[in-house]
Amino acid sequence: MAEHAGVVRRREDPRLITGAGEFVDDLRVPGCLHAAMLRTPHAHARIRSIDVLVRLKVDLILTRGTPAALAAKRATRTIPVVMAASADPVGSGLVAGLGRPGGNVTSLSSADIEVYAKRFELLRAVVPTLARIAAIFDMSNPVIPPQWHVVEATAHALGIHAQLLDVRRAQDLGRASMRQ
Repeated sequence: MAEHAGVVRRREDPRLITGAGEFVDDLRVPGCLHAAMLRTPHAHARIRSIDVLVRLKVDLILTRGTPAALAAKRATRTIPVVMAASADPVGSGLVAGLGRPGGNVTSLSSADIEVYAKRFELLRAVVPTLARIAAIFDMSNPVIPPQWHVVEATAHALGIHAQLLDVRRAQDLGRASMRQ
């Protein structure tokens, strides 16, 4: 069993959480990996650049979701990038293949695109009168358009009308539903 450097209690600085402060240094604990957390005070903001992490010479970049992983891939070819989740890492160009990703990016793939047909079959079994669905997607996410095409084709094959609601921010939901 690995030796631990000791317990480091988490302490939040309210100024950083509310966006009123500025992060200027890292805490280094001997025997622990270095981590840099990137936060934004803006809900649903897209991280387009992580150059600061590259300059900090972190040992690994951990991302969640395709947009953050794409930003990491653009920023470095040498620091390992691990995605906590990606719907289609091959289709989005993050990796060459699931078995052999190549490069410095690897991930867990939820492979959502492959299970839409089964989901529709299950929905039809539970709700035999199902005739119309609304799909709420953020079409600015690069993995979503292929998923929408599968949803649309599968729904059409089952005689279900699928309606796309492109929702990128909370306020888009009200506008999208009013257009219907």
